Amino acid sequence: MHWGGLHVTLCTFAPKLSSHVAGHHGGSLKQAQQEMAEFVRRAKGGQRWRLAANAPVTWYDSRGTLGIGIPGGWSKTLRGLGEIVRKNGLLNARDPAGWHMTLGALTALTGSNGAATWFPAKGAPPCALPPELLQQLCAASWSVVIVKRAGGTAPAKDNEAVEI
Repeated sequence: MHWGGLHVTLCTFAPKLSSHVAGHHGGSLKQAQQEMAEFVRRAKGGQRWRLAANAPVTWYDSRGTLGIGIPGGWSKTLRGLGEIVRKNGLLNARDPAGWHMTLGALTALTGSNGAATWFPAKGAPPCALPPELLQQLCAASWSVVIVKRAGGTAPAKDNEAVEI
């Protein structure tokens, strides 16, 4: 499976710990992945994690790139996942308060005629998602995925995924 679709990056790309290459992660990716899956299983009583309908999710235009902010600071579960990433020494662990999804360049999403009127205005502060988009995000299933790039080249592969 090729990496793609909606995702939230929890840390930066770096060589795995066992590679001993300069700039590698400070801990095991698989260990962190397993801890995150177990944490969610315990926190949710064996149920899958879902984005709550009352989550403070917004979208915004950042220099022509459309993004969806999913700040993890409001969710005990997401804060816990962020702590596991940090505790396992993954390189440049992202603070849950700044978690987001990048949807892509507005020109690629809307064609050459510019942004559709329902997209956030360029330079405007983040605003609420349309209800139908929020509903789709709330229904989505989530996984913790280890993304690999063989030899540092594209395409990335996400062949190690654990549902949460």
